[in-house]
Amino acid sequence: MSTTTEQRGGGGGGGGSKEDGGNSKNNNFKTVRVAGESILGPEFIRHFAEKGLDPYEHIPRIEVSIKVTELSRVFERENTFHATFCVQLDWEDLTLPHGMDVAIEDEQHFLPRFEILNCGQELPEAQPGLTIRRKESDRTNYRVSLTEYYKGDLLSRVNVADFPYDLQHLEICIRARAIHNAGGDKFLVQMCDPTRFRWDEGE
Repeated sequence: MSTTTEQRGGGGGGGGSKEDGGNSKNNNFKTVRVAGESILGPEFIRHFAEKGLDPYEHIPRIEVSIKVTELSRVFERENTFHATFCVQLDWEDLTLPHGMDVAIEDEQHFLPRFEILNCGQELPEAQPGLTIRRKESDRTNYRVSLTEYYKGDLLSRVNVADFPYDLQHLEICIRARAIHNAGGDKFLVQMCDPTRFRWDEGE
């Protein structure tokens, strides 16, 4: 059995894309929403404003990894499965102070928040162990990592016609929450597969 993770929120280069309208919703899915939206803190805004740059065009792109530690209760009729999993977000924030030993305040810089889209009857709940920290990297001195654990039911199409030789593609759908500027404009935060940090560095 395999698991497929889907990150929703766009790909491509860094920077946020401006959105003028609302998002369409699939009424068959429940969504776990983390309180609040993604944040561009005052230190982040000041860093780019002093360079004459628009900070909203430099929103970091987030690399998403998911580690599934437990998988059970795969039901064909309900198209659900139960999982315990860890969401790992990595990004580069060039507004951080120099020096790995310098303490940082998360909400003064860039702080992404996300939601799980394909929730089942037992909504995935955050487990103890949330961490947001600066992390050493071979590629950059400005890497930040967020790790959060979840446990609950998720919706994903199940087909056991070939049981016991079936192969299931079970999705965990993650979407970053948007950012609004002072004028009320909405900017999307981009997510992508890991290519710079956990993939190359074998984490």
